[in-house]
Amino acid sequence: MPIEVVHVTEVQFGEPYGKTSLFEINLKYHEHEWAVRARMPEIYGFSDALRGPNTDNPRKTPPLLFTDNYKENASVIKGYLSEVLSEEPFRNMIETEIFFEIHSHIPRQEPIKILAPLPDIDFDPSEIAVPWKLMQKAGIQVVFATETGKVPSADILLTRDEGVLFGKLGADPGPKADYFEMEKSEAFQNPITWSSIVASDYNGMLLAGGHAPGMKQYLDSSVLQQKVSEFWALDRPVGAICHGVLLLSRCKANGTSESVLKGKKTTTLPKYMENMAYYLTFWKLGKYYRTYDMHCETEVTLNLASPKDFECGPTNMGNRATLWDDSVAFVVQDGKYISGRWPGDAYLFGKKFMQLVTNTPEPSSPPSSISTSSSTSTS
Repeated sequence: MPIEVVHVTEVQFGEPYGKTSLFEINLKYHEHEWAVRARMPEIYGFSDALRGPNTDNPRKTPPLLFTDNYKENASVIKGYLSEVLSEEPFRNMIETEIFFEIHSHIPRQEPIKILAPLPDIDFDPSEIAVPWKLMQKAGIQVVFATETGKVPSADILLTRDEGVLFGKLGADPGPKADYFEMEKSEAFQNPITWSSIVASDYNGMLLAGGHAPGMKQYLDSSVLQQKVSEFWALDRPVGAICHGVLLLSRCKANGTSESVLKGKKTTTLPKYMENMAYYLTFWKLGKYYRTYDMHCETEVTLNLASPKDFECGPTNMGNRATLWDDSVAFVVQDGKYISGRWPGDAYLFGKKFMQLVTNTPEPSSPPSSISTSSSTSTS
């Protein structure tokens, strides 16, 4: 369903040529209407079209020419918005904001509660903070859990300004900011214990990853594996990314010796990505990027019904998706289970997990970066 620009009003005129004017934009999408106020071009990123008539325009559309007439300016904005809302990345940007706006105002008898277990240290900040931020904006409650209720802390090499090595390989600025915000939240500062988890209390479960040594507390815990298995048996949404998929693959189904992922399609950290990070850093950091001698992809695949059930996704040599552009990201959805490969997939992973837990239909046709299995229902 297209996004309809119902009305645009210029509520405050600015110079030069209206570029700093404040516009109230009334939008409609899936029968939901709301108003946003935006200054051009800061919020919607239309800087190219707002340049003067003598400036090259990559979009190859006439530049927006503003006057001192409020109504004329509003008409220009409305026409332009109606045109670009059908294009990427603007459509994705607006649809994402619409999703947040809709779900933050839906009245619910009970809040949506997501369980997010973590180790005490060394988890990847992007893989938990990006989905947390998306859910926080949509009014979804996240409950954190650690082994003894200790306040957790992410891998410090990924959050420091100097990065892992020579200023590289750390979290991007956006996810890093989300992590520092999450770190201050009341829920993060008051985690429950793994042993106290009651699976039926939650609408969904989020399993983040990480590769540093402290992750073994989380990945090896029989207590946590049992709790994850109990939640899986409820047939509710589960999202796992990177080494979070490894944890899930070690969980047994219904007291059997078989993994809960047997019969499911999944992705996880691909072997080539794990090797690439290891070979770049082993001379300085040793096995920092090799949690176990066996690759994450290898162990996960051994727990599947068939090697064909593992999906590697397109080759990615380090390009990370953003909130507005997830064209380089890849996730796999099989029924109520969604999986991602690495921190670069976190935005797409988080958005698709939110759609699962809120039972929201796709706003538009799925991009090629999403693999959806037809082997199970996609409720």
